[in-house]
Amino acid sequence: MFKKLLKYDFQSLKRIGIPILILILISTVIISIFVGVMVKNDGYGEMPNVFEITATVFVAFAAMAILFSPLVLQIMVYENFYRTLTTDEGYLTFTLPVKAKQIIFAKMTNATIWTVISGAAAFMSVVIIAVVGVLASGAFGSGSTDTTPSEPLSGLMVLSVILGIILSIISYFATELAYFIIIFWGSTIFKIKKSSNIIWLLIIGNFAISAVTGTFSSITSSVGSAISLSTGNYELGTVITLIILILFTSALMVGAYFLLKHLMEKKVNLP
Repeated sequence: MFKKLLKYDFQSLKRIGIPILILILISTVIISIFVGVMVKNDGYGEMPNVFEITATVFVAFAAMAILFSPLVLQIMVYENFYRTLTTDEGYLTFTLPVKAKQIIFAKMTNATIWTVISGAAAFMSVVIIAVVGVLASGAFGSGSTDTTPSEPLSGLMVLSVILGIILSIISYFATELAYFIIIFWGSTIFKIKKSSNIIWLLIIGNFAISAVTGTFSSITSSVGSAISLSTGNYELGTVITLIILILFTSALMVGAYFLLKHLMEKKVNLP
């Protein structure tokens, strides 16, 4: 049943996910064409003003599509969570022979899959546009021939990069769980009846989350700076700061998971 729940959520998000990916692809092609023309002609050159205006408009809309598509998909993830758990459809979801933790894992898995897909698509789009611009300018292979070797990375620098990646992953899951709690619990407090109003709920929740995490990050950064000054080793201060942030964020993630699980088991906000 868990696999069916996972498949159902994936299919639900695919209805908006696939069109968004197609939109990113079309936008990439449009921008690449205009960028190639502009670079080859050193701007718009002697081309008519109509072409210049058209190109500017198309590139602007295409760029917005690429930048905001992952955000739109993320909002749809939250809308799906709201619709399947806190509206009339929640009755059906909670009558399925699955536990609350399985529902959470299914939601988180699909959210992660589509976040990675949309983020990777947007990133590849930017890379493709950049490559097209470089190739059109003929600058490929004509860069500096300076072969001065760069300084090797120290062990602490490598460790800080690894810790930064770990922190980003944990922060993502902690944030997703926090938003799910806001939707699940807040929909009862504010008596939300329309999924479109979730955006306002998330904005309010985001301020609260940012205030807590921002305050702790500032305190942690101060501790890391003090360690760096006292030891004369900036990299050591960075590593310690990241470790503290990882522990703090992990605690938030675990706490958010158990709180969401408790709320779902109690089904406190079924209509």
